[in-house]
Amino acid sequence: MKPVFLYHGSSKFLDTLKPQQAKDNTEQGSQNAIYACENPDYVITWALPFRYYPDGPGGWRDVEMTGYGKTYVKYGTLDPNGYGYIYKVSSENFEKIDNWQWISRQEVTPQEVTKIWVKDYQHMITFSDEAMRINNELYPPGGGTTMARDYGAEIDMLKKELDFLKKRLDQKIIEPEAETINHSNIINYSGSYQSAGRGSKWEMTVSADKLFSLIESKTATQVLQGIGNSDRLNLLLAILKRPMNVATMVTACGFNTTGQVYHHLKPLIAADLVREDEDEKGVYIVVPHRVQGIIMILAGISDMVNTRYTTGD
Repeated sequence: MKPVFLYHGSSKFLDTLKPQQAKDNTEQGSQNAIYACENPDYVITWALPFRYYPDGPGGWRDVEMTGYGKTYVKYGTLDPNGYGYIYKVSSENFEKIDNWQWISRQEVTPQEVTKIWVKDYQHMITFSDEAMRINNELYPPGGGTTMARDYGAEIDMLKKELDFLKKRLDQKIIEPEAETINHSNIINYSGSYQSAGRGSKWEMTVSADKLFSLIESKTATQVLQGIGNSDRLNLLLAILKRPMNVATMVTACGFNTTGQVYHHLKPLIAADLVREDEDEKGVYIVVPHRVQGIIMILAGISDMVNTRYTTGD
């Protein structure tokens, strides 16, 4: 079953993903292509900005993914204040080459781009003794760095991010064409939800055929798989009730570590269900226009398990 979306990781911000010659000790991993995975956690290793050491033509690095989003650094450097990008792309031009990798030999325009920070994934990174020694020299544990920052490159990267966001916003404000609805098969629903000083209200009309198409396109499968985990649902419910930071999530949801929270939080962010609050750094909220969808999924489940049957022809 082919997923609707795949994920690609890169330490660089790109408007368009282009095939690149990969280097690996296998034929499958050494193709001139764009590589992607079904799970965003699997591309974290390639999204984080691991650098060659020395930082020049004579330098080298040796980094590998060792598990579910985990990375082992045998040689190379990683700025603890650095960042990278996870790209959400349509699977249309991709073909599967093994149990977890897909490739496209054509250029691909990202659907969404998520910026990730090294500091949020340090608990998933293991260094060899040599790599740790090098990193401690370049990035002393007490703060500071002996590495020269390229401010010009950083500014150029930020400009590219802003240009991409502007393009996406321009695409989203285009008014959709009027939809023709078969009035013998329509669903009307409305509701409102208030919590922690925030509110959502909705009144919708949609055709049954459009809802059925979510199954045919595998979109329903992808969404349900993304949230179909008890820990993830508990986390989503907690954030829906009130915005909170990761430390609060650990206590509120019964987790043992912040690492466990991030493990379940990342798929919710990738699915555009949760995001960081624009007004309060480090605090996460349910994306406002997704609240009604979450509530209506629960309303549908309530109907499915209700022992009182509806009447009909």
